[in-house]
Amino acid sequence: MSIFVISDHSKTASYANGLSIEHVEMQWREIEQLNKELSPFKIFKSIESDILGNGDLDYDEDILSQFDLVIASIHQNLNMDLDKAMNRLITAIENPFTRILGHPTGRLLLSRKGYPVDFKSL
Repeated sequence: MSIFVISDHSKTASYANGLSIEHVEMQWREIEQLNKELSPFKIFKSIESDILGNGDLDYDEDILSQFDLVIASIHQNLNMDLDKAMNRLITAIENPFTRILGHPTGRLLLSRKGYPVDFKSL
């Protein structure tokens, strides 16, 4: 089986036209139709879900559970000390729907230093 994954930004990422739940559900219907037509080729229902300030992801579990792949990323409020950053990351990583940690430092090459991370403790 061949697999294709492409992930849109989630609803909190308004700066990147993040997907509302309504748009997510519309996209899922399109993916399901394509998967029927293209089988055994499979398109994953995927999202890059924002990690909120408390470490929660920005969709409820009932929505997250329907994705084939959830990438959890911090995109906002990057000015954190080590404790805040680690609590936020660990909470997101412990979410049962998180499969990939995106942008693990928040760094932009030659543009922005990342937030502090203790990778050894992860």
